[in-house]
Amino acid sequence: LGPPLVAPVGSPAHRVWLEVVPSVTMFTPNDAPFGPAERRTQVPLWVLATTASYNVTKPCWIALDLRGQAGGETTSDDVPDGNQIETLALTGTLGYAFLPKLIGQVSYGGIVVKRSSERGNFLRLRVVQLF
Repeated sequence: LGPPLVAPVGSPAHRVWLEVVPSVTMFTPNDAPFGPAERRTQVPLWVLATTASYNVTKPCWIALDLRGQAGGETTSDDVPDGNQIETLALTGTLGYAFLPKLIGQVSYGGIVVKRSSERGNFLRLRVVQLF
């Protein structure tokens, strides 16, 4: 659930594309969870994902992603599990179209602000075949 927005910003010669995707994920109760609990519930997880991308050349682009998350805490038999998510992550991506339908991407990012136990950075290499 979430209405996305994609908008061009700036002059046509140096256009930056801004994408904003707000969303909420809602969960139903689990009456047969793994472990000793008889019932597990989870509050909604709110996410705001934004991307600003720029075409450096026709086949090459760069992007900066900012993603905030809040919520998602579970309860087991009406006892809070203390796993609320409150994070802000930042990612940079370099993309290149080797062929019209073959794209490569390199991304690096991680959590930059948190009020929960999540941690870590990542490096992602991706090859995409369009069809």
